[in-house]
Amino acid sequence: MAPSASGNSTLDHDRICQLAVAVLKFSSAILTKGGNVLCKTWDGAERDKVMSVMKRMFHSVQIVKPDACRSESAEIYLLGMDFF
Repeated sequence: MAPSASGNSTLDHDRICQLAVAVLKFSSAILTKGGNVLCKTWDGAERDKVMSVMKRMFHSVQIVKPDACRSESAEIYLLGMDFF
């Protein structure tokens, strides 16, 4: 899933972070204890808000950037492990 790109990087970042929070809300309803979630997002000002939500749900939260991603890309993955 991804929101439609507007071409405005700030707006696009906000939208993808809002989508990540919606995924986390949905996940909290269906995950069982010990479950994991991986959210693709872009690095930016709202990343810490998404991570804050994840830290209230998971024992471990990590930023993951696969080797296949270009180093200059803002694309990151937020991994929440071990759902409370």
